[in-house]
Amino acid sequence: MYISLKDRTVNRELSWLSFNYRVLQEAQDPRVPLIERLRFLGIFSNNLDEFFRVRVATMKRIKAVSRKKELLGDKRPSDVLEEIQAEVLRQKEIFADTFDVIIRKLEDHNIVLIDEWKLSSKQEEFVEEYYREQVAPLLVPIMLRNVPAFPYLRDKSIYLAVKLTSESKAVKKQLALIEIPSEKTSRFVE
Repeated sequence: MYISLKDRTVNRELSWLSFNYRVLQEAQDPRVPLIERLRFLGIFSNNLDEFFRVRVATMKRIKAVSRKKELLGDKRPSDVLEEIQAEVLRQKEIFADTFDVIIRKLEDHNIVLIDEWKLSSKQEEFVEEYYREQVAPLLVPIMLRNVPAFPYLRDKSIYLAVKLTSESKAVKKQLALIEIPSEKTSRFVE
């Protein structure tokens, strides 16, 4: 699977994904306390973010400049990127299943994550007020048709890509980016 029969080496990126899978396996282990299992999911997710930010970006640059058919042992960069995508999709499914199991088990201990679909009317009012007062002032959409070149995106920031449409035929659809102010607001509200 990851071992090249040609030279019996393990591709560095695919090896790294195997390491991160072991982190995910810790989150699946029922012998590990629930909160620790949740932390392992967080570690897995942070590792994957960095993997894409550094290693996948590097692999894409290698693919863009490489004139050789085979650069990485017996694998082309495009082949490695395809294997990365397949493995990441497999691991993301396992992550989602593991997260669901942990959330259900936390509910047994009266620890509940409430999303927008489970809010009571009082909680909904609180969330709307919180958004208006704490979050909305921090959001600055970058309209992509109004910029001369694609904007600089800060490293380690999360952006939401938005397609703005209207039922009116007179209004053209537009694309925008919104930086999520994760450094200034909490991901969870108690």
